[in-house]
Amino acid sequence: MALPLYPLSTVIDPGVQAAIILEIGDPEGTLPAVVAEAWTAYAAKGVLVPELQRLYAKRAGINAKLAERREDVDFSQAGDLMSKDSQRWVQLEGMRLATQAELERVERITLASRAPVAVQIAPVPLSPDGYRPETTDPRLVGSPFYPTRRRWP
Repeated sequence: MALPLYPLSTVIDPGVQAAIILEIGDPEGTLPAVVAEAWTAYAAKGVLVPELQRLYAKRAGINAKLAERREDVDFSQAGDLMSKDSQRWVQLEGMRLATQAELERVERITLASRAPVAVQIAPVPLSPDGYRPETTDPRLVGSPFYPTRRRWP
């Protein structure tokens, strides 16, 4: 598979990014910038498997939203005023765990479908006098009990 002739950072699909932003839920805040930056950062993953780039960008967006929501708490006041802001945290955490599980599944499939890398190991050539060193020779492994030179006069 030949690599594209254009820089990887220019591979941008705004439709996929918009879908990620709407799924997480903050089209007006800082999320579009975070998703766009993560999309660019993981562009190399998208060359081989586009789904990986989408999942990495989605996970980065969810992590950014979790960072914004880390101080949300539930509170209620006398009467009808009640706010359960921690429910959004629980929802985002569940979304992050599901995205991470999907990311690990796609990575396992990707790694399993890779072609194995095989090279021929060249034998160690004989020295001119015909001596072939043993791999367990203490002189080769740097044994402290077999000094390579004399240390006494």
